[in-house]
Amino acid sequence: MSDSPADPLKSTFQSQSGVWITSRPILPEDIDREQAFIKNLSPETRYRRFMSTLCELSPSQLHHFTHIDYHHTMAFIALLKETREEIGVCRYAASPTDKIPDSCEFAIVVADEWQGQGIGHHLMTRLIAAAKEQGFLRMTGDFLADNTRMLNFVSRLGFKLSTHPEDHCLKRGVLSLNSG
Repeated sequence: MSDSPADPLKSTFQSQSGVWITSRPILPEDIDREQAFIKNLSPETRYRRFMSTLCELSPSQLHHFTHIDYHHTMAFIALLKETREEIGVCRYAASPTDKIPDSCEFAIVVADEWQGQGIGHHLMTRLIAAAKEQGFLRMTGDFLADNTRMLNFVSRLGFKLSTHPEDHCLKRGVLSLNSG
């Protein structure tokens, strides 16, 4: 795996409780790890992430989430350094050009027991940097309007929030990735 495109993007950091975490791009070999991670999320956390009541990912979703092209999509996972258990994942995908040119849409979820430990912030910082490097001009995300924890989180990252143009139960966040 030393010549994998994931290696230069690997990092290690400590959670706020002092536990060592490894973050790196997701790989096709992570398919079972990703499924276990999603299954172990609480129903509320899964609902807030997927806006549906799914219990596990379908085989096609798993393939889509673990086979990234590094140009139009990127996904970072957070793993406990000691056990290699997945405890968080964030991803972006290029927006369809007819929707918002030069933008990407993102999603993030952190395991319930690891929320509030700085893992989401670390993952998002890396994801935002990767999107900038790839040349995207803005990053967007849609969130349930009552998900105040997520709305506060993305606001602290600099996202500007507004009511979703097509669904008043959602908020849309937009982050400008322009350097200047």
